[in-house]
Amino acid sequence: MTSTTPPESTRTAGSSAPEAHWSSSLILRIGAISGLVVVSALLLLVIRLLASPATPFFVALLFISLMVAGQLLVALFARPFTTDDAEARELDGLRVVVLVPCYNEDAALLEESLRSMLHQTRLPSAISVIDDGSLIDYSVVETSVRTAAEACGIELHWKRTENHGKRYALINAARQEPDADIYMTVDSDSILDRAAIAEGLKPFADERIQSVAGFLLVLNYSEGWLARMMELLIVSWGLLERSALSVTGSVLVNSGACALYRAEIVRENAADFLSETILGRPMAFSDDSLLTLFALERGRAVQQPTSFAFSRMPTAVRPHLVQQARWMRGAIIRAWWRFKYLPLNSIAYWVLALKWLQFFISTLVFVFVAYLLLTTGPFNAFLFGLGWLTMQLAISSRYLALRRSDQTRRQRWGVYAMVPVMIVWQAIVLHPLRFYAYATFARTGWGSRKS
Repeated sequence: MTSTTPPESTRTAGSSAPEAHWSSSLILRIGAISGLVVVSALLLLVIRLLASPATPFFVALLFISLMVAGQLLVALFARPFTTDDAEARELDGLRVVVLVPCYNEDAALLEESLRSMLHQTRLPSAISVIDDGSLIDYSVVETSVRTAAEACGIELHWKRTENHGKRYALINAARQEPDADIYMTVDSDSILDRAAIAEGLKPFADERIQSVAGFLLVLNYSEGWLARMMELLIVSWGLLERSALSVTGSVLVNSGACALYRAEIVRENAADFLSETILGRPMAFSDDSLLTLFALERGRAVQQPTSFAFSRMPTAVRPHLVQQARWMRGAIIRAWWRFKYLPLNSIAYWVLALKWLQFFISTLVFVFVAYLLLTTGPFNAFLFGLGWLTMQLAISSRYLALRRSDQTRRQRWGVYAMVPVMIVWQAIVLHPLRFYAYATFARTGWGSRKS
């Protein structure tokens, strides 16, 4: 059996990838305080409703506050998965294969991504790279990584194909290793934390669990306000909504940057995965959410918040909007399939229904706030904005418990200070963009990384 621990000579050489962990005591304290703030705001809304005639506006605010408070309180029960010695030995015997689809990726970033897999505390059994018809010559990268992989006792499959898209590349990568127990999907621009595989495997000690979402961080968070805002937005989402869903085994979407699946999920659903269409057009994105749906149909889908991956995010507005629109189109397309195939008595089904109801109600709230601003002056809108800011500051405060090896305390607080920017950007840019993305959902092309 392939050794699961890297040779001593390869553990530090060339390993410049960032690392991350949570300050466990701090995240619990911050979580309790933020929960108290949100619940207090909820109680004030209830008192306001009881003290005067109910208005649709305050009823809508109460619903949104209840949703946020409920998610936050459930998320407080989320803990990283752990194993005992017997479970660890069993997991150690699994054949773990990392699938890396690649298309026109920066050569240096691709090599850094692959080398991060060679410096894991628990090594993969094999890495399967599919070059999906890139216009870039990766022969130097392949030779370099193959030499390093052989030194670690890791099999490296590297295959170049014609361009068929990410889905075909993923299935092609999996077919190079038909005897795998676990497939781990990693985007070609993602860098794994040293413990990403070891931590990501721990939930599989529970036989009910079919997929594990890693925890995404922004690799280039320091390269401008957009990247810092996305770091805060992604972490806040992971610690609130996805953590709450993980407690119930109902994570709706994994991140392609780092996700693990029981191999049967990929092998048994390969035909459906490749043949998905929308209005007769082949789907070129939303592959991660479809694999997660397959997992939910078989059992539980969870998040492991200690399995970190660092991925690059756009730093210019146009590429950022293209990425967001693609994610949003995937969300509405996948919602249809979830409502169609998830059991009516499943938690995931009703969480999804509440999420869509929350979206429409929050839209009405934003419209009403704009109406207040135009008809009654800025004071009432200011009070609403202040309340919203207080709630978001509480929700995002758990970011301060994150410890990154490439981040100082000042930089950490600098990311947290993006809360007001994030609120405004979501309200005036991302929320309207969502309607545009939904209206153009049939645009099934990738939309980024053009030739």
